Amino acid sequence: MLNRNSAQRFTESIEFNERGVTTFSYKELSGLSIRQAYAILSLLGIQDATASVPGLRVESEVDRAILSASSSLIQPAASKDPEVDYGDYRCAGR
Repeated sequence: MLNRNSAQRFTESIEFNERGVTTFSYKELSGLSIRQAYAILSLLGIQDATASVPGLRVESEVDRAILSASSSLIQPAASKDPEVDYGDYRCAGR
């Protein structure tokens, strides 16, 4: 999972509005297994965002199942290239 410093940086990156989480940094989650990232995001009720986190490892059939389920819930990006994610930008609203 995340070490103490990574967990603190991740926690500090989370922003909320009256509807819930509006943005968070992927950086600290990259490199985790899909199952680990899903568990962390589930604590915030945003587990459906798991497939949008770059750099997650697939280690098991459970990881594949989570990836498959959360991939079907992600809305396509406004870009014509489905691989484009604007990681240096923040979501302004939800």
